[in-house]
Amino acid sequence: ALQQAYAVKSVGQILALLFRTAIKAGKRARTETRIGAYPVSISSAAVALAGQVAGDLRTKTVAVVGLGEMGQLALKGLRGRGVTDLLLLNRTQARAEALATTYGGRAMTLAQLPEALRIADLLITATSAVTPIIDRAMVATALAERADRPLTLIDLAVPRNIDPLVKTPVTQDTVTQNDVTQSTVTADGELPVSLFDVDDMRSVVHDAFASRHAEVPQVHRIIDEQLVAWREQMQALQLRPVVVGLRQQAEQIRQQAVKRTMRYLARQQGTVDEATAEQLAHLSRILVNQLLHMPTVTLKAKSQEGDGATYAALICELFGLDIPLPSDELQPSFAFNWLLADEEDAAQGAYTDDNAVNAPFVPLSRQDQYELVGQP
Repeated sequence: ALQQAYAVKSVGQILALLFRTAIKAGKRARTETRIGAYPVSISSAAVALAGQVAGDLRTKTVAVVGLGEMGQLALKGLRGRGVTDLLLLNRTQARAEALATTYGGRAMTLAQLPEALRIADLLITATSAVTPIIDRAMVATALAERADRPLTLIDLAVPRNIDPLVKTPVTQDTVTQNDVTQSTVTADGELPVSLFDVDDMRSVVHDAFASRHAEVPQVHRIIDEQLVAWREQMQALQLRPVVVGLRQQAEQIRQQAVKRTMRYLARQQGTVDEATAEQLAHLSRILVNQLLHMPTVTLKAKSQEGDGATYAALICELFGLDIPLPSDELQPSFAFNWLLADEEDAAQGAYTDDNAVNAPFVPLSRQDQYELVGQP
């Protein structure tokens, strides 16, 4: 959105500075603290937990069953973690194929769920079914064909898609009754599978909120530092009219001096070659820039110390500049009107609210940006 606003020139320097400050504060918060390291949504918690349990997800085959909102959020999280071997299962093949085009992977229907259980290292369910679509017998059958590969199941559905009995210990009689071979259960009668549901995800999210809350003081410190920097830059921007006026006056004097010198040389030599004219113009620009550099830098420093208005008034008096002056208090509207002034108004010194409000945006020169508000 900000780039589009720049493209149509609807963002002036006040808003641009504000956005840059906010973006920088956000980047610092994410890189200097762990505020963004903890999942605070059910889907992101599921992906984070899957990584902890199943290991590096980039090397795993992951099945997502149910491609509604929750399923798609899980897909986004998985893709963000570098998962490329995806199985996308949905009631309708068309939807699975459409999302497989977006996220990559293999499209499957719910009828192929047993196959997905045999193939996947991790399976996430998020369908709207009112009864479980995966039971203990289905899991046990899949495990018997997995060659001891671990299986992680995460159920994000309410009501549950996976029967909780999948993790309930069973006796030998129950095993025989359900056609579950002894090799598919552990010594205590449990299936060798990790199963997590929404309640587990809520616990993860709760812990994540607590961890994020612990990072808040550090984030507040970063925001305070960026606010101080923003205020200093805003105060410097309010003094821009003085700097612009001073440079315009110096430029007019420079041009007049160059013209007089050129006329003098022409009278003395008859003609002035192009190289000489360029050298004369170059020398005059260097002199102007060198002479105005220190007043510009000093004015910026004094504005940050709270004395900007005093020194601005002194510069205007010394150089005869007729420019409205800001106070030492931050006045965004004053700076806003000034920054909207167009080049013609600037050249004429017509820095009034009436002329400035609807005028096109005129950016600072690169030199002004460096000297007045720092590197952009």
